Amino acid sequence: MKRTEMAMFTRSGSRMTPVNEKTGRTKWANVEETVATARRVKEVARKLTNI
Repeated sequence: MKRTEMAMFTRSGSRMTPVNEKTGRTKWANVEETVATARRVKEVARKLTNI
């Protein structure tokens, strides 16, 4: 849960503050990766609990 919260915070922060395009892009990529991994973990957990 903490990872997703951090991702949400970084998302809103990147929008609010002007950042260099390169760093901004890398930050966005990292955020998207963390969000995707969190979703995958949640999906796996759901499958395990359902079975």
